[in-house]
Amino acid sequence: NVMNETVLNTKTSKILGVTFDNFLTFAPNINKLCKTASLKISALARISQYLSPQKKKRLMNAFFKCHFNYCPLIWMFHSRALERKINSLHERCLRIVYMDQISSFEELLQLDNSSTFHQRAVQ
Repeated sequence: NVMNETVLNTKTSKILGVTFDNFLTFAPNINKLCKTASLKISALARISQYLSPQKKKRLMNAFFKCHFNYCPLIWMFHSRALERKINSLHERCLRIVYMDQISSFEELLQLDNSSTFHQRAVQ
């Protein structure tokens, strides 16, 4: 009880669009972001042959990056496994946008003049 109010323990709680779990791993939040982003990357892959590189990049920013740029300071201290999951999706998206299946993730980031979402949040 807090000030005569009963506080219930829940496994997850969503506050302002961010899902908090009871151990603050942010796994439910990141997994949901990754699922949504993956669906949008798949859609981008289906239509990419009809788009110019500039339009593909705009769609990447609008449909993919926007999800991971929302409140990153809150959930940026997640596990390395979740970080790899985010980076894997980011790499997949960059490969579609730049039609490059050979370059490393670091080279794709340089080509895009960007950084990982974790690096951006730390900056």
